[in-house]
Amino acid sequence: MAYDWAPTTGTYAVDATNDRIGEVRRLLEGAAYLAPPGGGREWAVRPDQLRKPTAEERARALTWTRPVVSRAHATRHRGYPEPTVVLPVRAPSLEPVPVQDCKVCAHAAAWRRAYRTGKGTMDGYTDYSAALDCSLEIRNHPHEPRVMGLPTAAPALRP
Repeated sequence: MAYDWAPTTGTYAVDATNDRIGEVRRLLEGAAYLAPPGGGREWAVRPDQLRKPTAEERARALTWTRPVVSRAHATRHRGYPEPTVVLPVRAPSLEPVPVQDCKVCAHAAAWRRAYRTGKGTMDGYTDYSAALDCSLEIRNHPHEPRVMGLPTAAPALRP
């Protein structure tokens, strides 16, 4: 028999509607407000649509939030109350997936592909920083009409 789990402020929870993990920032008026590990835009979800994260999901979230301490400067009396994070050998891709039928997502995905391959850019060189900006646009935009920071024309692909 499964036990009941309830989210509390400061813990990690997984939004069962889209399998996104987030830290519960606040519980207010029948909604839980989650923020992605490492920062980002909050989103609201009903508490009954949350589930407890698996050990692997929690370990991935901790890698985004736990500070890194150099071994040269670490002392014995300092430490973390939690065990070290063990990542799986093959971690799934953390790249955001474009939302279906969203023009902004499709546009950002086309530019991300162009920046990563160098095809479609003026000089033909790759620009991974711009590709990351496109991934952030896909992850964070609210799916409503607004001004985009990307070029308005679609990338012209080079052969």
